[in-house]
Amino acid sequence: MSGKTKLTVQLPDEAIGHIEELAKLLSVSRTDAIRRALKTELFLLKEQRAGKKILLRDEKNDSTMEVVML
Repeated sequence: MSGKTKLTVQLPDEAIGHIEELAKLLSVSRTDAIRRALKTELFLLKEQRAGKKILLRDEKNDSTMEVVML
């Protein structure tokens, strides 16, 4: 990204809460939390569309669950 563009969006309170929770968990600003969330979403969707499976592994229970992106 070579430049920056200011973007104004209207989000429901629930989405704002998610952004704030993510920012707190990552110890970053809300803007950085949104950037990271977008990059993560894009990465996961591209990988899934390339035929890869996204898996969550629970080592305590020795179980694996597939994540399905809509």
